[in-house]
Amino acid sequence: MTAFGFLTTRSSLATEHILAGIDRSFLGSVKDNFAALGFSSQGLEIIVWTVALACIAGGSVLLANHYVFRRKPSLPIGVIVAPEQVTDLLQAALDQRNKIEFSFSRDEQVSRPLHCSIEELSHSNLTLDAGDFVQAHQGWIARPVTCYFRVASRGGGGASQFYNFESEVAGIKKRSDGSTLITLPIPDSVRMQQKRIHLRMEPPLEYMLGMALWPEVHSKDGTLEQCLKCWGKPSLVHHAGETDMMRVANISAGGLRIDITRQSLKENGLDFEIGQRFYILTKLFDPDMKRKQKLWFVGRVQNRYEDFKTKDLEIGFKFIETGEISDPETMQITWTKIGGGGIDKLGNWIQRRHLELYRSRGIV
Repeated sequence: MTAFGFLTTRSSLATEHILAGIDRSFLGSVKDNFAALGFSSQGLEIIVWTVALACIAGGSVLLANHYVFRRKPSLPIGVIVAPEQVTDLLQAALDQRNKIEFSFSRDEQVSRPLHCSIEELSHSNLTLDAGDFVQAHQGWIARPVTCYFRVASRGGGGASQFYNFESEVAGIKKRSDGSTLITLPIPDSVRMQQKRIHLRMEPPLEYMLGMALWPEVHSKDGTLEQCLKCWGKPSLVHHAGETDMMRVANISAGGLRIDITRQSLKENGLDFEIGQRFYILTKLFDPDMKRKQKLWFVGRVQNRYEDFKTKDLEIGFKFIETGEISDPETMQITWTKIGGGGIDKLGNWIQRRHLELYRSRGIV
């Protein structure tokens, strides 16, 4: 029996029960009262039957809602399942030349995630270029993987949304130039979710006022050099609004990621090896306080990805110490190790910028 037939049967039984339960003497008194007001007996019966049918219709709607619509599954917030929307997001990542972070699922034995470029997107498959340093093999076929990527908002302003999805390796191919292609089926769903424990975002250009990096310098006793004047000129400087040589891809309370062009690397003689440490100065504008703020960090190169075609670098830093100017006259800085919660001041700034973004979209 269909849900409609079931509801029809239940409605018929409910109708008989309602009609059988009507007190005849009560109806008689109602008739008399309405007759006194000038209503005929036939008119009263029409009114009564109209009210009864309205009650029956309302009961049927409630039953339908309970037995049919209540059973309709609902998707968790932030999950995208429409195939055209999933494809559009992956196409946007391809058009923006954004990397996809590829790693085997948590129950698999892996050492480090891969940062891959999107080589090709078809109606059924996603092909990733993992570069020429990956030792891929056919044993990867059918293994489950988790992938993370970001897409910049269409409205611009430096805002990005982060996504992830699950899939499995469908193919491995080694090209003649040594690079490895990894083929994945198009995922059934994509989730709006970040990987990191800290909220991160691509800082709006109008709020990112500048950045400078120095290779880490130690004092004679082996500790971090506290005298800023002893650092010398910064090896890399990023000014507000400039994106041609370096770009801050995203920042969080626990670290940041920057994109650096090959030309900039040559000019500054930097290589950014894994584990190398840098002093980092960031200048941000806080619209809530209507003022600029300088934040000092010691950052360790956590990951490094070289674009196979352009040779540009994508560098991920993890903040390990934060600094405060203790003596403005001598430019002495005091360093403090950063705990697992990251840097509160920076985390609060990022959270407020996220709220601004969501409010501008009408989400909150």
